Amino acid sequence: MAEAYTKYILKDYNLDLAVQSAGTNAKPGLPPTENTAKILKSHGIPCADYRSKSCTNSLVDNADLIFVMENIHKQTLLEQYPQAGNKIYRVADFCPDLEPWIREMGIPDPLGLAMFFYENVYEMIERSCTSILKVFAGTSTELIH
Repeated sequence: MAEAYTKYILKDYNLDLAVQSAGTNAKPGLPPTENTAKILKSHGIPCADYRSKSCTNSLVDNADLIFVMENIHKQTLLEQYPQAGNKIYRVADFCPDLEPWIREMGIPDPLGLAMFFYENVYEMIERSCTSILKVFAGTSTELIH
């Protein structure tokens, strides 16, 4: 959801950024879940061409910045790619209006849960990724730790 949403709104910020997502424990080649596709479609965001991929050395080395959803993702990447420590951030670190418990734990993965959870996660992703793009566009300097 984060990749599709971010790519979709890049034009609103006149930013030319490459955006890719990769999982720390993803099975490569899978399409979005049915609930993910429904959520994105309801917001007019295309995702039919998306396929999951795993995080690799090449992706990490070529990334200027890496944004993760949950604390465990950051820990996993730091263990696997310690050289990337200075470019890994949690998405929630850029969104001051997220609830404190979300900022503490990160944005959860709704995989296998009810549509209600997907909707809530989409909202968190929307708010957080928009905040990040505002930082890149120079319209915000918000950063939370």
